[in-house]
Amino acid sequence: MASLHEALNAALDHMEAGRLAEADTLCGRILDAVPEHPDTLHVWGVCAARMGLFPEAAGRVRRAITGRGDASHYHVTLANILVEMEQGDEAVSAYRTAASLDPAAGTLYALGRLLERQGKGAVVVYRAAVCADPAHFDAYCRLGEALGGAEAVSAYRCALALDSWNADLHHNLGLALQDAGRQDEALAALRTATKLRSDFPEAQYSLGNLLQARGGQGEAVAAYRAALSQRPDFAEAWCNLGNAWKGQRVFEKARSAQRIAVALRPDLDAAWSNLGFALHALGRPDAAVEAHRIALRLAPALAGARSNLGLALKDLGRVEEAVAAQHGAVALAPALSEAWSNLGSALKASGRVNEALTAHGRAVLLTPDSADARLNRSHLLLATGDFAVGWAEYEWRWRSSMQRDRGFPWPQWRGEALNGRRILLHAEQGFGDTLQFVRYAAMVAEKGGAVVLEIQAPLKRLLGRLPGAVQVIARGEPLPDCDLHCPLLSLPLAFGTRLDSVPAAVPYLQADPALCAAWAERFPSDGRLEVGLVWAGSPQPGHRRVESIDRQRSMALAQLAPLAGIPGMRFHSLQKDGEAAAQAATPPDGMELVDAMGSVGDFADTAALVERLDLVIGVDTAVVHLAGALGKPVWVLSRYDGCWRWLENRSDSLWYPSLRLYRQDWPGCWEPVVGRVAADLRALAAGR
Repeated sequence: MASLHEALNAALDHMEAGRLAEADTLCGRILDAVPEHPDTLHVWGVCAARMGLFPEAAGRVRRAITGRGDASHYHVTLANILVEMEQGDEAVSAYRTAASLDPAAGTLYALGRLLERQGKGAVVVYRAAVCADPAHFDAYCRLGEALGGAEAVSAYRCALALDSWNADLHHNLGLALQDAGRQDEALAALRTATKLRSDFPEAQYSLGNLLQARGGQGEAVAAYRAALSQRPDFAEAWCNLGNAWKGQRVFEKARSAQRIAVALRPDLDAAWSNLGFALHALGRPDAAVEAHRIALRLAPALAGARSNLGLALKDLGRVEEAVAAQHGAVALAPALSEAWSNLGSALKASGRVNEALTAHGRAVLLTPDSADARLNRSHLLLATGDFAVGWAEYEWRWRSSMQRDRGFPWPQWRGEALNGRRILLHAEQGFGDTLQFVRYAAMVAEKGGAVVLEIQAPLKRLLGRLPGAVQVIARGEPLPDCDLHCPLLSLPLAFGTRLDSVPAAVPYLQADPALCAAWAERFPSDGRLEVGLVWAGSPQPGHRRVESIDRQRSMALAQLAPLAGIPGMRFHSLQKDGEAAAQAATPPDGMELVDAMGSVGDFADTAALVERLDLVIGVDTAVVHLAGALGKPVWVLSRYDGCWRWLENRSDSLWYPSLRLYRQDWPGCWEPVVGRVAADLRALAAGR
């Protein structure tokens, strides 16, 4: 007859060969001969577990432990069976007992994995595992994942010492280094991961995220594209590719990428929010609102999406809804400076100026170095007449997303004595801004500066007649060597301009007499009031803020229909190019509208035509600045959330004595404004 040892080995052979029934039967026979034999009970329990009979298996192993409680591997087997039975707490207890008897790395590693699955900390256990076996690769990997951040770096480096060709490890190391703020090292690790495994979309995705965080939008696009070439259904990569396109202001591509992301994963809230941003930037605030609302249904606590929803609502004229959305955003994220700044803009649009100043102040307090927050606050400070602080704050535009410093080699002039030095004054924004602030050129010359004026090409002929400008250059033409430079909109700061010292003498521009004579000959006076009309600005696709302002300030020519019935009028279109200009071909019934803008080549021609007129009526565009600079009467139809330069609660202008403001009473509502203009125009005509 076989010995106990031989019989037990035969049972093990059957089990390892997969002959579980034979092993089970033989173990039973052995136990008949030697009841409660611990090793046989243990093998019998393992056999039952392999047959899926876990409760029976647990009972057999427990009997083995009763007979030999100091056998750590019995406790490990029991723990493994209890894991299969989903009795996690009892399994943890069994692993801990096993580890107390024999702190083997494998036991500690198994305990750590179970603790992680239970959502409990496993760092201490994994540390013990690598102490027990410094070559335990898997324990180092799990320790790195459990630690995260800077502490994980050391664990991953130990694992890489055991397997330096492991792409997953280099990927995880890169993420840990990024979390630790060691971006250069993180970049190297992620690049290594992508080189070790050519088909590794997750590593390409992580590489793209890091590159984007470092401002390398172009490189990020390449990384995301590589990830998507390997895994076309990678929704998160489509989402972040869209973000990279957004960073490059390629909003149509951003929109397309986010559309694919939400098609692949309709529950991806970030993609819906980013889609909303792209749609808004493309001039679709209505569609943006819907996308942001979907994002918020998926993730109600998404403060950024709620704030962006507020921006879109504001651009649609739904100001109170915008204020509510921004209040919701700051309630969700009280430290989100951008949301406070957006709340300030919404409150300003609703006419709650003091509350708006408080909100902008909170944004600046949270992020004192945020150029966008400082710039937004400067607009409100200037609008409320606080020029002392406002002009200084307005200098933050050069560090904001709205403006780019041109990097001139000469220092910026701050108002000091010039003593004959050559100074470049340069245009920086739109035509209207140039026309308004070019008045300072003569003042700079009076302070002893040799003025070189660089402006937009369509203004060159007109401003060539400007007193005080030694040399007028169109942007793009070679610049002479200078000693100093100053942006036009920084001149009020250099001169310390305050409400009581605005240089308002007009006219400071003059139209060419020869051009004026040509217009007079073409349209001789017949006793009627000659009135110029401008009803729309110039859209700039891809510039969300500019597009938003343009939508708010513009109207359709048809909305000026109440002016058509006023006798003794001849109207002249001053609308140049674009869809708005085409409306001049079909004026409102009863309006005589002369459209000679096809003969206008630049602002010198427009100035001569305006000089020929008695009055200019227009929305807030460059033409009204031109009329004001020429000293012509000009009535400005201003949006409710008017430009800072017109100040708050005024119907006149400190900058142009001949200008009168007609403000909207409610966002987007032009009818009462046009009604007041029509009444005043009728009175003017009657008084002639």
